[in-house]
Amino acid sequence: MFRENDQIEVRVTDSVGTIVLNRHDHGTALTQFMITQLMGALDDLYRERKVRVIVLTGSGDVFSTGMEVEEMLDDAPVEDSPQMPTEWGEEAGNYRDLLLRMLETTKPIVAAVNGPALAGGAGLVVASDVVVASTEANFGLTDP
Repeated sequence: MFRENDQIEVRVTDSVGTIVLNRHDHGTALTQFMITQLMGALDDLYRERKVRVIVLTGSGDVFSTGMEVEEMLDDAPVEDSPQMPTEWGEEAGNYRDLLLRMLETTKPIVAAVNGPALAGGAGLVVASDVVVASTEANFGLTDP
């Protein structure tokens, strides 16, 4: 049921389902695999009857620094090519689908922001219903 792996951790304690973004050695940057796993974890926690609230947090001292840049660069277009690869659009669509899933989930989602929430990480915060931030938290979006 819960899709635990090395990139996210899902646990249920009493009526609280917690999803931990678990890539602290990479600034908890979101990979495409993580996005897929997050959607699955949200679905699992939504279906779990005893869970009344879902908490989303980061491991270590970072909430999330957004998308994994190295993964994005692997799909970047060749310098002379004006076209973006199909995969880039699919990746953006996957992130959009995650945010929509968060917004449509009827169980409240609490972002427990333990450190920087930047770019795509800030998007996760915005898609949450409640935000609880530590004194170490900061928020930011990148310039295009």
